[in-house]
Parts: sequence; C-alpha cells; structure tokens
Amino acid sequence: MSDSRCSIASRALDQVIRLCDGPTPQDQWKRHTALLIMMWSLCTVLLMQFRPGYTFPPFELLDSWIYTSYMWDWKNQIADFGPTYYGSRLSWFLPGIVFQSILPAATANICFKLTVSALLALGCGVIIYRGKGLAAALLAVGLSVLCPQIIVALHSDYVDTGVIMYGVLTLACITLAKDSRKWPGWIFLAGLCFTGMAICNLSTLTAPGVGIALFHLVWLRWSFKRQAICVGLYLAAAGLLIVAIDFISRRAGASTHFLKPQIDMLFYMNGLKDSNPWSPKNWDWITSAVWLVLPVCSLLCGLFRSLVAPATDATARHLTLALTCGLAASLGTAFIFELRGMGVLLLYYYVTFHLCLAVPLLVLSCTPDKRPRKETALWTAGALVALLAFILCANSLAHSKTLFGLFSFLKAPQPVPLILAGLLMTVAGFVALFVHFTGKQFMPKILRGEFLLLGIVVCSQYDGFNGPEISDHLRDRYRAVHAAYRIVAEHFPPRSFRYWIDGTQRDGISVASTKLWGYRLFTLELFPDFEKPDLSGNTIILLGAPGKGSENLTRLYEALARRDFEPVDPQIMPVPGKAGAGFDLISFTMQLRTYDPERSTNEKIFSEGFASYTSAEPDPYTSHLGFVAGGTRAGDLITSESGYPIFHRTQQDDHAATHFAPLPPGKPDDVREFALVLEMPADGACTVMVQDEHFNNLKTILLTSAGHSCHNFFIPAAVKELRIVLASYDQPNTPLPTRMTLYRFKRESVAVSP
Repeated sequence: MSDSRCSIASRALDQVIRLCDGPTPQDQWKRHTALLIMMWSLCTVLLMQFRPGYTFPPFELLDSWIYTSYMWDWKNQIADFGPTYYGSRLSWFLPGIVFQSILPAATANICFKLTVSALLALGCGVIIYRGKGLAAALLAVGLSVLCPQIIVALHSDYVDTGVIMYGVLTLACITLAKDSRKWPGWIFLAGLCFTGMAICNLSTLTAPGVGIALFHLVWLRWSFKRQAICVGLYLAAAGLLIVAIDFISRRAGASTHFLKPQIDMLFYMNGLKDSNPWSPKNWDWITSAVWLVLPVCSLLCGLFRSLVAPATDATARHLTLALTCGLAASLGTAFIFELRGMGVLLLYYYVTFHLCLAVPLLVLSCTPDKRPRKETALWTAGALVALLAFILCANSLAHSKTLFGLFSFLKAPQPVPLILAGLLMTVAGFVALFVHFTGKQFMPKILRGEFLLLGIVVCSQYDGFNGPEISDHLRDRYRAVHAAYRIVAEHFPPRSFRYWIDGTQRDGISVASTKLWGYRLFTLELFPDFEKPDLSGNTIILLGAPGKGSENLTRLYEALARRDFEPVDPQIMPVPGKAGAGFDLISFTMQLRTYDPERSTNEKIFSEGFASYTSAEPDPYTSHLGFVAGGTRAGDLITSESGYPIFHRTQQDDHAATHFAPLPPGKPDDVREFALVLEMPADGACTVMVQDEHFNNLKTILLTSAGHSCHNFFIPAAVKELRIVLASYDQPNTPLPTRMTLYRFKRESVAVSP
C-alpha cells in the first residue's frame, strides 16, 4: 500500500515536471521560473504559518531595533546622533526606508522582509539551476526559505541578512556571466551587489568578499584582458553606487561621507587587539558554536565532491569546485582574524556571512548528478517534506530532552549538536568512501546525499530556535514600539530626552533600542529605584504598564522626594496595543529640589557664603567687570541712569564677566553643590552663566522677571575656579542683577554625581 501511494505521488509530480518542459528553451525557462516562484511562495506561506510574527524583529535584540528605527525615520536619527556606523549601512535599510515611506509600518516591514527573502531565493535558485537543473534548484529555493540560520537572520533586522542576500546575488550574477554574450552587464550587476554587501558591513571584504573574489577567478577562467575588464566593471559599479548613496545621504542631512563611521569603527576594532571586550579569553566557546556546523559541513562536503567524487557533469563539477574554493577562502580568512582576537567566529551574526557560499555549496554537494524523471519527482517531494518536518516542528530531534539524556556525561547540553554533527559527518564520510571505492550500496543512491543535507541542517539548529519569539504578538509589539517612537519624535526634539527602562521590561528595551540603546538610556534600575539621578536637565521618559500612569507618577514623586529631586512638567502619553503590547509613556524633567540658603528652614541643609557681588556703593561689582565688546568701548556697555545697572548690547557676542574666584580645595570625589542667589531690579532678558577656568558653562540662567531667585547646581570636583558671565542674547538692553551671591551647600542627603 505504501509503495502504491509513493508510485501515485511520483507519477503526479512527474507529470508536473513534464509540463514544465516547453517546446522551446525559452518556454521551458519561463515554466521553470514559474515553478521556482511557486516553490518559494509555498515555503514562505508554510513558514509564516509555523512561525507567526516571523517578519517582525523579536524582543530585546538591540541592534535589530536600531536598524528598524533607521528605516522608520532616517533623517531624525541623523539629526539626533549625527554620523554613526549604524547609519552608514544604507544598502541594508535604504530599501526598507522606501517601503516605510509608502506603506503602513507593519505592512511595509512584511513587504520588505518578503522582498529580501525572494531575492535570496532567486540567487540560490539561479546558482543551483545552472549547476544541477530544476530539481536541485527547487530544493535550493526551499532551503533558502527554511534554513534555520536564514530564518533567524531574516527574523531580525540585522545587517547579516543583507550580507547573505547581496552575497548570493553577486554569486548568481557571476554564475550567469559565464558563456553569456551579455557578460559585461552581469559583471557590472555583480559589482553593484558586491558593493551593496560591503556597505552592509565593510568587514565582509575580508571574509566572504575574499571568497567571492576567488569564486570569480575559479569559475570564470578567462584571459588576462577579460579579467582586467571585469576589474574595471567592478570598480565602476562600486564607484557609481557609493557616489549615488552618498548623494542621498547628504540630501538627508549627513555632514560627512556615509562610509566614514564604518571605516573609523574598523580602525578602532583593529586597534583593540588583545583588549577587545568581545573576544574570548580561550577557545571554550567552540563547544557550543552550533552556528559553525552548516558552513564547516558544507565545506567538507564540497571538498569530498571536488577531490574524491567529482560530479560527472562538467558544469556541476566546475561550479562545485569554485564554491568550495570560495568558502574555504572565506572561512580561512575568518579563522586568521579569530586568531588575532577579532571574535569573528565567536559571534553568530558574523558567521552567518558565510551562508551566501555555504548554502548553494551544500545543495550542489548533496544532490545526485543525474536521475530518472520518476526519481526526480519522488526525490523532490521527499526532500521537501523531510525538510519541513525537521525544521518546523515544535522541537527538533537534535535538541530534545531525550537526546540530551544520551549525553549525560556532559556538564551542559550545548555541545550536543556539535557531537551529532561530528558523528553524522564521520559516518557519512565512511559510507561515501566505501561506496566510492567498492561500488556497493547500503541504501538507495537517491537517498544518500539528501539525508546528509537534512542531517546537517538539523544539527545546525541552535537550542533557542523554537523559543518564545514564535508569537503573533510580535506584530502588535512592532506597532506599539513604532507608535511610541512617533509620539516621542513629535513631542521632544532630538537629544532632549533619555529613557528610564526597567531591566525586566522587554517592551522598554525595544523602545530604548530605537534610540541606539545606551546613547539615550537613563537607567535600567527597577522603578522607582535608581542610583545616579540625571542632572543634565534632559527629559526622562519612563515606560509603565498600560493604564497605570497616574499610579506610577505618584510613586515617582515619592521616590524622587527621598533623593532631594522632583519631577517637573510630568505628562502621561498612553500607547495603545493589542494583546497586552501597549504601555504608558511618562515624561518629566528631573530637577534638583530648590533650597534657598537665605530662606530655607531645612535643618539638614547647611550652607556657607562663597562670593557676593552687589551694585551698591562705594564699590559696585560693575566697576570690576571684564568685557568682551565687539568694537564698542567697555565703559559704554553698562550704565546706571535708572538707579540700577543696565547692559547695552552692540553685537551678539558682547558680554561682561567677573574675575575668577578660587574654590576651596576638596577631595577628588567631593560632590560640590552650589546655590546662586540673584536679585533682579526690573523685568528684562539677562543671561547669567557660571563658568569654570576652562570657560565651560556649568550653569546657564535666563532672568526675565524682577525679584529674588535662587538656582541650585553641581560643580565637578576637578574645577578650581569660577566666574560669572553676564550677557543679553534676546534683547539689546537689559537690567543686570543688583546682587549675585554664591553659596556652597553641605547636604546630609545621599550624594549624587553631576
């Protein structure tokens, strides 16, 4: 019964493939293309059913949300952070910007991810179709969608996805250039794709870049003249793309060449060497490096097929050899950099760069050279069903608890996939050598290579592959984080706020990552606790549970009051979200509670007079001021015809300053808090600045109303001298304070850093 059903399935698929053979090569090519598109569509639909939320970035992947935010609002990120190496990887997120500009955020992200997936499948399909024909190309397209590493890469918004896509497209263009009358066009297109890969991450020039270059030389064994033309075409394509992207970058507001931050980052990483914080101190990590299974096993399979059992077809044999040489060069270069302590094999997202060479090579190495039509149909069905069964189950066999029990002698389960992969490759190697030299078969020849391919794919699936990120809620979370980003961008100017994120709150980590994580992070302390309050005057944005904004605000007042701080201008901004994905944004400015040493009755606050300046006779402070006057005599800047000093500005930079007053010595870690008491005789627009001996502004105050005012501020321990600067930037004439008195506080409250 089972054989009968297999026969029916074989005849059905045999008929499908027979229909693809058109009367002319052009018709056959069109039908084969249609079948490959159907294969990609089928695998993509199945994947999205098995992994809901697959097209949206998961929780807590910091860099993923950083690049996502650049797709949302590239210009705002440039205005906020200036040139960064994140913002220089334009070949990755510039297409996403296009989608985001014409479609709603969630829809745009789905379309962007599916476009990337389709281009990646196109590249793999073209390479394999040229070497092994339609059946192998169908498997390549399926694997390009269902390969665990590619699923994880596309699941996030990190640049490794762009590297894989552009790398595969480069290889596809080089593959098509051979024996083509349009080879200059294919080489030029390959140059564009290769440049796009390099812009995604310049470090790819050293690993997959070297491998692709060697693939070109082995696959296209052309004369020196034609190779020189290829070099010229590559350079022309690279120059054209770089100039075009730099033009777009300048139009968006960038102040430097868009690649400069990446170049600076490479020099910085190279200079770290032994002090690189991401580099391991030893090679213990190799026991859990599941991400190396697929590229290393692909290389071993390619070496076997190139050196021991080459394909009978000349094109397949030549293509396998070229990809093997390319992958060997790519992994070899990465290994050299690993020996230098660069961590390129330790980090998962750098190893995925090699997949552009490894995935096509694996399919070429593990598929038979020639097979009858019925075997082709049965093989295609069996391989794809097995691939789905192994990859898309709830838990793969390679990571089941039962299998872990077989390796109870291990202290941790991490090495299990590597042990399985080693056993698989060892057994496969012995079987392959035995069959090759004896001609005897242990199993039908149709199954030998395909089982090896599926085994490698399963062993390369890391333990967290089927984790909690498989959720429909990822789309709702994406929408909520996007809404929060837009609310913040509309209400607060760039560089004016920082996030207070509870370290256990996954929503908050995603939201903070949209502003480059640490650049705008206030603290990760559990609300309402904190260690060092921010004294910069920036707005603090707190994330809280939805509908509890008022409750959190009350707790915030209580927590800050215990530290002599208070929230100013609090505001609650709800962010709606489905399935619990929403939250409340609470914005406020953290301000030191003002203590006037002349009026405060707080017995825990002690102060001492430090310096006093008055305009009263017989020795007014205005007679001792130093001036910077743009072409005007200093004596004309300040008059007192109204009974109090008035500053007359002639140019924008006119200002007057007291002499520097030495500060009393203190301990290196001394926290020095000061109060400046001012008496303004009338309304005006006087700017008062407290400067240190290096002319840094420690406190800036704008006086617009008459009367008494007090202003608290901190002074760093390294400051040795102070002076007060007076100016009028908003009006040409303004009254000056009749008294300026500096007090130094000695608090019994908890010390904080400025």
